Amino acid sequence: MAAVFTATPIRAAAMAAAVFAIGGAALGGAALGAEPPKDAASCQRVGDALYRRAETLKKKTHKIIPREFARVAADLDNFCRDKDFKKAQVSIAWMEKCLTNWRKPYKLGYCTRDKKYFCAVYPESEGCKGG
Repeated sequence: MAAVFTATPIRAAAMAAAVFAIGGAALGGAALGAEPPKDAASCQRVGDALYRRAETLKKKTHKIIPREFARVAADLDNFCRDKDFKKAQVSIAWMEKCLTNWRKPYKLGYCTRDKKYFCAVYPESEGCKGG
């Protein structure tokens, strides 16, 4: 007979913390797929945490932080300050993808800003007009 698990709020919180600790460590320390930031301070904290993770990976892998990553981090700072959380979430997702694939060859494009990124963040750009 299978054991029945009843989740109390305390147990649920502990399980969520454990899952985050395991998943966060395996996936670069940031909460991948996290909810979009709702205020400038939390947005900035997320950006700072992602950049710290890049610095840690840089030391561990002896790979440089790609200039695209630094540029997206700077854009994220601006989006957070301007409270443009939709664009901030696009930058956060891009940074998480880059960090998750940090050890893969650069030429695979995980840390390059592609058309999809530019169209999400700068829909008025020339490359995004007309489809």
